[in-house]
Amino acid sequence: MGGERKGGEGKRKKRSVLSIFMQADGVDMLLMALRFIGAVCDGFTAPIVVLVMGKLMNSFGTALTDKPKVVQP
Repeated sequence: MGGERKGGEGKRKKRSVLSIFMQADGVDMLLMALRFIGAVCDGFTAPIVVLVMGKLMNSFGTALTDKPKVVQP
């Protein structure tokens, strides 16, 4: 049947992560480096947005409580 396996087909060799880099040429290495940098930048965007929006909201909050600075006679 389809679920049966013959002799050595079911066994897989364990390979290390470094085997990815063994077959890569210069262009592949460059693309992997760019992907890594892109992933790091993508991970930083959410915390940066939270930080900027928090500072923006705090500035609106303090502007409303500082009446002399907002409304000048």
